[in-house]
Amino acid sequence: MKKLFVLLAILVIVFVLGTTSCYWVFNSGTGSLQLDLSALSEKGPGVRSARIYLIANNMLHPLGDGVDYVQVKYNQVTEITLEDIPVGPTYRVAVSMGYDEPGWFDSYYWAESADFEIFPGAKTAVVFNQEDFTYSFYPVLYKSEDIVVETMMDKRLLDVEVYNYGVYATDGAKLYELPDYSPYSALGIVETTAPAGQTINSLSISVSDGAFDALCANTNTGFFSYNDFSQNFDPTPTTVNLGSYSVLDSTAGSYSFNRLIVFGGNNRWGGTVAGVESSASEWIWANQSSERVTDVVVSKDTIADAYFATAGGAFRVDGDYMNEIAIGGTPDLNAYKTGFSAPAPIISLELVEVGVTALFVTLLMGTENGAWQAPLAAEPPDVIGQPTRIDGTQGFRIRQIAASNYTNPHFIAYLSDAYLLVWNEADNELIRFPIAAGLPNKITGMAWFDPGGGMYYLLVSGDDGLVFRTFYYPV
Repeated sequence: MKKLFVLLAILVIVFVLGTTSCYWVFNSGTGSLQLDLSALSEKGPGVRSARIYLIANNMLHPLGDGVDYVQVKYNQVTEITLEDIPVGPTYRVAVSMGYDEPGWFDSYYWAESADFEIFPGAKTAVVFNQEDFTYSFYPVLYKSEDIVVETMMDKRLLDVEVYNYGVYATDGAKLYELPDYSPYSALGIVETTAPAGQTINSLSISVSDGAFDALCANTNTGFFSYNDFSQNFDPTPTTVNLGSYSVLDSTAGSYSFNRLIVFGGNNRWGGTVAGVESSASEWIWANQSSERVTDVVVSKDTIADAYFATAGGAFRVDGDYMNEIAIGGTPDLNAYKTGFSAPAPIISLELVEVGVTALFVTLLMGTENGAWQAPLAAEPPDVIGQPTRIDGTQGFRIRQIAASNYTNPHFIAYLSDAYLLVWNEADNELIRFPIAAGLPNKITGMAWFDPGGGMYYLLVSGDDGLVFRTFYYPV
């Protein structure tokens, strides 16, 4: 659906230079911002409050001690003045219209201004009109035991994952399962306490004992698989033979007829190759010290390799290395590990297979300055070909990447500090959602749910709970 979302509000900028005014004293370092919401008094049923964010160079600008926004009752306060705004950055204002709920803000509509600058001693006025606003992300719903429809809000969630038609989220102490998920027919919820003595860092699709695919909880001592039939965690970690390490991420791929399993932690990375139906207590793990691992992905071919992004740089480790370790060998890591880079430090990774007549595998790299893509190199020792930046992502720090599918993904989401960017393949368009677009405060995770028929749900977890938005691809 072309131009599904209206992104830019009409911006009216008026500069009032304070040379002799008793209200504005010239200051070479700061200016002021005046926001007019008077035209929004009739905007939508249930709208009672406005939450205003100031974004500087694509980052949230603090508007108080530990606060990233200003919130007002819009029908009581229609003009807001922000003082002492530093000169220099490129600014935008994002406004969310909705109402306050205990522990979260229910956003109905949102809008974002165009870019503007603050000038020394000047007042910059931003005026939003009703037609500038569009619909927000929506809270994820479920039915409680007494058949009351509840939301997944007012929960400080650390991650979200999709597996076997279920949606899973965690707050560190519990796993929340929404089986047979559909946002338009709220079903029940299953709450499972984290494995004894554990704190869940994140969720991922990896393997269980026996090397079968499973949803896994990455914890402070390893990772545990979740049994969606018994709706409980396996009593011992999948990493039982690894030792106790805080795992931040884990994943798996195919290695011949076996499974390549990898993990990344605060100061470790490693993996193994395990035969299907083998016991986790027999697995021998590669286990290497490193700087903090920020992301890890595994290739989808039959002899998989692992790609790590760490605070000290990005590198590929051949699956052959993990296999040599698994069979009791002592291979030289330097013969199997190869670094790669983008024009800015790499934070996040994703692998996709694209192409019309001939499919080729592309590595997506989220960096400190935008998202970059590069084909996997055809011949060693190179890991990737020449990286090219994805247009529209420059200036954004891309913390996570999530593709709707591995093969020919129709949508790819790029998460930055103050924005969620969604690429729509049908229109070759990058849609930009500021945090004011109903996103759950600080975003911690995202995942795509594909129910078929060209419909995709993007689920986003954060400090305020779990939300979703529907995207459509023509079929």
